Amino acid sequence: MTGKMMTAGTILLTASLAAGAAPIRGGMTPAVGDGDPLWEVADEYAAAMRAGNATAVAAVFADDAIEMPPSAPPARGRAAIEAYYGELFHNCRFTTFALSYSESRIAGDLGFLVGTSRVVVSNAAGPAASSHEDTGKYMVVLKRVGREWKVAYSIYNADHLPPAAAGSSR
Repeated sequence: MTGKMMTAGTILLTASLAAGAAPIRGGMTPAVGDGDPLWEVADEYAAAMRAGNATAVAAVFADDAIEMPPSAPPARGRAAIEAYYGELFHNCRFTTFALSYSESRIAGDLGFLVGTSRVVVSNAAGPAASSHEDTGKYMVVLKRVGREWKVAYSIYNADHLPPAAAGSSR
């Protein structure tokens, strides 16, 4: 699927959901409950985050995915996403990384997840290092690649500024 088609598909999916389009057989259907393929991708991502494994994190992304982390430029492509997480895990570790799912939908070969997160992040220097707990929110667009679901676009942010940023003036 080309970038323009992916963008158009994402816009149509988002617009139809915002308009409250009713699920129809063969059309847009909600993905709900245990065994939801989109939730399974999110669960793989969360496990890789807790493990601090950049390769495993990048494996849930499509080759042409775009990761849009807060306060950083987008990481474009699986290799750049793996490099981003490699640097992140070099500096900190996630002792807690939990995702809650608010909504999950699939429309053909596109789907999305929306939810909240709870994390505890510590400095990579060791267990005695300071840690920071926060909550946040995310939206992820996924696409079917062969028989698998892969993250196409990911954007998220925290509900609070990190302690060092909270004390700084702008």
